[in-house]
Amino acid sequence: MSKKHDEFQLEYRQASDYLKEHRAHFRCEIGAEGCIPSWLLPAHHIKRRSDGGTNDPSNLLIPCVSCGSHANFHTGIKGKDGKAMSIEDQLALAENLNRRHGIEQ
Repeated sequence: MSKKHDEFQLEYRQASDYLKEHRAHFRCEIGAEGCIPSWLLPAHHIKRRSDGGTNDPSNLLIPCVSCGSHANFHTGIKGKDGKAMSIEDQLALAENLNRRHGIEQ
């Protein structure tokens, strides 16, 4: 792996750990039907890196195993209605969570 990739991964792990503690408070940020809040996944990138996505809090969500089940291939995470959330809805959710918890973007 390249140095740039390694740096991105380190930054991602740090951002994921920070958001789990300070924004998600070790709970799922989605809360859809069937949510398993005690089984958190690493942060989910809303926009892929290849599409210009970053490790900024505005591009990350913390789902549980159930809510993150739609996160494969960046199709979105499962929303409260059980369907994959649009990228726009995910970005809006991350922005609202950041604002509510005083997280700088």
